[in-house]
Amino acid sequence: TTMGASDPNYGIFMILRGMANGITIRVPTGTVANDVMIASIGARPCSGTSGNACTTTITPPGGWAQVNSFHQATAGRTGVYCTILCVYRRVASGAGPAAYSWGLGGNPVNNGAVGGILSFSGVDTTNPIVIDGGQVTTSAATHTAATINTGAETNTMLVGSFVANSSATWTPPGTMTEAVDVPSLTLTNDLGLSIEINYEAR
Repeated sequence: TTMGASDPNYGIFMILRGMANGITIRVPTGTVANDVMIASIGARPCSGTSGNACTTTITPPGGWAQVNSFHQATAGRTGVYCTILCVYRRVASGAGPAAYSWGLGGNPVNNGAVGGILSFSGVDTTNPIVIDGGQVTTSAATHTAATINTGAETNTMLVGSFVANSSATWTPPGTMTEAVDVPSLTLTNDLGLSIEINYEAR
């Protein structure tokens, strides 16, 4: 910056820190100590090239343990290939924050992230997951989840998380209750990402 005269002047330079790349999700209303929280986080793109390994990272907040993760290596369009879905669990302390933030990193930088948290009471807080499983599916209007077998375990809750490489809404199976259905964009198109989380007592 220059001036056309030699008058006294003052100036200050500042560097502003950019907002951390991530997603913040509110804890469900009514969550109390010893509730088991299940969080599902989806992001796209996961890779810059179709068929390549996922290079996007999702970092959970402290106290959250990852249950599983899946990535679709071929879905998408040029430059925004692939999606990733990570599921986490945590026992509520009763003194936790009103929301939790997950960090998103790696390359390419995500252009769509979605997620949700469900809280369940009456769950074993030491070993809450009986079994987990999942699979990626091809491009279609309906998607079938992998079969899991709880064996002799009774009095269980089935929780399903689904991510699609589109901001369209989901329709859950008739036996399940939909708790989360969130698109990353308000318009329905394949530039966004959507997530659905359902549950069903078994």
